Amino acid sequence: MSRWKHLDIVKLTVEGVELDAKECTKCGEVKVVTEFRKNSQKKSGYESACKVCRGKKGLRADKVQVEYLIVTGESIAHKRCTKCLHLLPLAKFSKGSGAGNKQVKCKECQSIYKASNKERYKENGRRYYKLNRASIRKQTKSYYEQNKDRIASIRFERYTADKKDRKRNYDRVYRVKNQDKTKKHDQIKRTRMWSLPYNLTKRWLQKVESISEGECVYAREINTNVDHFIPLATGHCGTYLGNLSLLSRTLNNSKKDKNPFEWFEANRQRFELDQVRFDALVGKLAAQNGLTPEEFRKFTYWCFDNPRTVEQIAADNARYGYKKSSLEIWREQTGLPFPIAVDFGNTTLNNDITRKEDAA
Repeated sequence: MSRWKHLDIVKLTVEGVELDAKECTKCGEVKVVTEFRKNSQKKSGYESACKVCRGKKGLRADKVQVEYLIVTGESIAHKRCTKCLHLLPLAKFSKGSGAGNKQVKCKECQSIYKASNKERYKENGRRYYKLNRASIRKQTKSYYEQNKDRIASIRFERYTADKKDRKRNYDRVYRVKNQDKTKKHDQIKRTRMWSLPYNLTKRWLQKVESISEGECVYAREINTNVDHFIPLATGHCGTYLGNLSLLSRTLNNSKKDKNPFEWFEANRQRFELDQVRFDALVGKLAAQNGLTPEEFRKFTYWCFDNPRTVEQIAADNARYGYKKSSLEIWREQTGLPFPIAVDFGNTTLNNDITRKEDAA
């Protein structure tokens, strides 16, 4: 009996298609015939061992050839890596002098090798630079002269990207360390965007906090935000003493740009809000605006019934020649007298308002 194992061609079904296949004499797996090298001297017309098993004996770089496989209807060039022995597209290989002008090892195998031989690569790089310093400098200088614009563009892109990252990180740290300053800056920015009056100084901010002793006006919580009683989104009022109060973050997120009177009635039971504290806040803000609580309620509803856009605010400011307050416009339209003069554009309120607030 012959000691050689002769295997005939068999049929192998792959994705519903019958293909010619045979068993490898080394690994014992049944593979399609394309995984075997052709050999006319063999009975089956193919080598007994598959390409992978033959490659494990030692695949020489000069024996590697480019092979073309049909992938999704296109002919794609492939070659086998001498390290992992996988048949891969040429795109998986770096440029080199091997078959297909590519390296004999795939990129993944090269990266693994470099990672495990870092010191060796560094030492080879230092030795090469020391022996070829003059030619390397000459080549670098020549490349720079030929690609000045491209190099400048790349450096500028990297610089701007790094600068944006540094600024973003700096802003994030700064906002955490200076929450009071950043909140005030955000309020100024929003108010100026709407071209509305702003006169909240440090003194007046302390006065806002003193109204509720640094706590939420509705609930005794210390974690608070400065809230606009009449939101800036209506295009009315602004950031000044008579439109500000301290609200807990939960209530502030719930209120947002809603009508404060309607929001209070809809959420009084949900958040267990105190009617007495709300009435006291309305009375305080009304007094600061020179109004009675009922007049202040009507003024608030008028602001929500007559919202203004940024363009309309700019047109009103241009028509009057200054930032005319919504309170003045409302009094003109309703015909109500204006017993006190409130200058919402100055950095502080006038003495009449100060005396009224101190008396209160």
